[in-house]
Amino acid sequence: MDYQHDIITQERDALLIIINPMRPNNNADDGPTVHHTLVTTAASVITSLLQDRLIANESDQIAIGLWGSRKVANDDGEAIVWPVPLGRVGPAALQFAEQLARDAPTILARYNLAQPTDLLPSSLLWSISSAFATLPAPSTLTAAAGVTVSYTKRVFLFTTLATPGLQLAPPDVTRNDRVVALAVDRAKDAAAAGVSLDLFVGHDGPFDLAPMYGHILRAFAREDDLIRQADGDLAVAEALVSRFIAEHVHEATEEHDLFAQVRRRSFAKRSQAAVAWRISDGVEIAVRLYSLVQETKKGAYVWLDGRTNRALRRETTLLDEATGAAVPATRVGSALEYGNNLVPFSPDELTKLKSGGTAVGLDLLGFKDRALLRDWHNVKHASFVRPDELAAPGSTVTFVALLQTLHRRDKFALVRVTPRASSAPRLA
Repeated sequence: MDYQHDIITQERDALLIIINPMRPNNNADDGPTVHHTLVTTAASVITSLLQDRLIANESDQIAIGLWGSRKVANDDGEAIVWPVPLGRVGPAALQFAEQLARDAPTILARYNLAQPTDLLPSSLLWSISSAFATLPAPSTLTAAAGVTVSYTKRVFLFTTLATPGLQLAPPDVTRNDRVVALAVDRAKDAAAAGVSLDLFVGHDGPFDLAPMYGHILRAFAREDDLIRQADGDLAVAEALVSRFIAEHVHEATEEHDLFAQVRRRSFAKRSQAAVAWRISDGVEIAVRLYSLVQETKKGAYVWLDGRTNRALRRETTLLDEATGAAVPATRVGSALEYGNNLVPFSPDELTKLKSGGTAVGLDLLGFKDRALLRDWHNVKHASFVRPDELAAPGSTVTFVALLQTLHRRDKFALVRVTPRASSAPRLA
């Protein structure tokens, strides 16, 4: 199993927060109306979310959109505006969310409401894909250092309208089927690009997923892949799809309920490492390691020029002790003192010194009775291990079989963990 351990991946979150301010209305003659309670509640929750992000990870990308609004009246374009385009978490996004929570009618009055039949989910999904296409590429310095940046692309949609884009009064079955089919195709494209969708439903009577969102969420669940994973067992695949939909649809009656659900979904799961678990000679599975506890660190301060107030860039230059001349990096080496001599080491040799020469991954050492475990054996925060089916098909089946056997026999597996090439091995 081949893993590129010399490449460091920085995982960041790209989050599109979309509010559909339109209230469900069964009488088309009354025209569109705004659901101010939903907008105010969603904006308050978004404000708290952005405040957390400014402290926890300001490098994440955030956008705020209003679906069902247009900049110009009678515009035939997409019925969505982006008051806060996709960019790093900053004061502009927080200021807009605070203003929307404080005075939603004034903010929404800047735009024109579209008709419910104009809210085509396919157009929304196309706009979402276009927004994610603007994510910044890694900088030249980052790429040269062997660091890649990956984004978790997620969408939070706040709505109470269960039938966007559908003609219901009178019903137009042919048109509605075409609208749903196009939305499903766009959802499949978005899911293939790594986009996930979470639906946050405000309480305004029963919310029926069947007309539209049930089809869209099935596409995001990659139903065809689940059927293949279930070896063609449709009952098992249907259970997996139902569980996926239940995990991505969140209904709330109060603001604190909605806040709790958004907070639970707001921080993406970021793996510490993707490695191989070597069980025996010729038998290994792919797993990912996740941290159960994450420290919230303060953001780094920026050095400024005292005269111009411009940001400064720090550079390190090595100087020759004898001449004071700058020494290029290509002529710089590493050495360790042994006795009165300096022993040179190459970068690869220094890396092997840190890891003890062990291969990156998990190596099974044996099994022990669970009764032998003591609390003081735990010297660091535990890591959550999960099989990586995409990296190596069949890993999930092997992992679950081993876990069930350990539970049945009341044993635990003792492994040696080397998460990265530059990490020291430890027991777990």
